[in-house]
Amino acid sequence: MKRTTVYALFAAVLSLSALSLSFSSPVQNLRGVVRFYGSVPFSYPGFETEDGKRYTLEVPSTNDFTLDDLSAHTGELIELTGKKKGKRLAPYSLPDGHIIVESYEILSPLEETPAE
Repeated sequence: MKRTTVYALFAAVLSLSALSLSFSSPVQNLRGVVRFYGSVPFSYPGFETEDGKRYTLEVPSTNDFTLDDLSAHTGELIELTGKKKGKRLAPYSLPDGHIIVESYEILSPLEETPAE
């Protein structure tokens, strides 16, 4: 009887692990623009893709850049590499979910106007 319970528990844990892996998002490349949302002093950066979807940005502390570094490129065309996470009902969340940013590349920098 105990052996059956142990096997059933093991099978349940294995099934839940496989199920959770099936819902994890693969790494994706997204093109778009970093924008700020909210009102000062509660503004926060987000990412708007070329097709109009808006995501909250998350940058892990293990990256060699920060969210501030990424935010410095507001308005420039960027390609992000990262994983999408689901929607959250939390403050400072955008409607299409969150992106955990692994890397980014600036595709079209803003042109600087010469100082007169």
